[in-house]
This record gives sequence, structure tokens and C-alpha cells, in this order.
Amino acid sequence: MKTEQINPQTKLLATGFKLNAEARKFFADYFQMSKFSFKKSMAIKMRQVQSDQDTSATVQDLIDAYQNKTLTDNEEEHTYQWNNFVKDFNHDERSKKYSQK
Repeated sequence: MKTEQINPQTKLLATGFKLNAEARKFFADYFQMSKFSFKKSMAIKMRQVQSDQDTSATVQDLIDAYQNKTLTDNEEEHTYQWNNFVKDFNHDERSKKYSQK
């Protein structure tokens, strides 16, 4: 899907929409930024839409996720938090004394 075909009403499923360079250009133009980076909240929303087969989801939902209007407490976020805890724990010198982490 080309940048000029994307707008806030564009459906996320069954249209060819992807979080790629074309979408990045759309969001850069939309938010009037020279360089746009996707946020984790947008990826979470996109995976949730795909998992639920939510055919009503649109680019506006990704805009809302970017602006933190729709990201709620979810299982994926808990996984990120746990993974960060484990990573930090394992990097801490004090954890070296434990043989079975």
C-alpha cells in the first residue's frame, strides 16, 4: 500500500496495510515530523488487531495508540515488564551468587 492511499480511515486488515516505510512516511506527514519512529504501543495494537481479526480497526486506532489514548494494561505489556526485570536481574552483579536463577 502506497503512502498516498493511507488515511486515518484506512482499514488495518485486508487492505495491504503494513507497518513499513510507506506507513512511516504517512505518519511522519500526519504528525508533521521529519522522521517518524513507530512506538511499541502501535506494534501491540497491530498484533492485537491481527490476533482478534478486528476488521473494524483503522489507522486511526494506530494514531490513538501512538498518542497513548488506547493502550491498556494487557498481557503483552506484562511480558515486556517481566522480560526487563529478568534482564536487569541477570545483569546485576549481586545475582551471580544464585546458581538457579
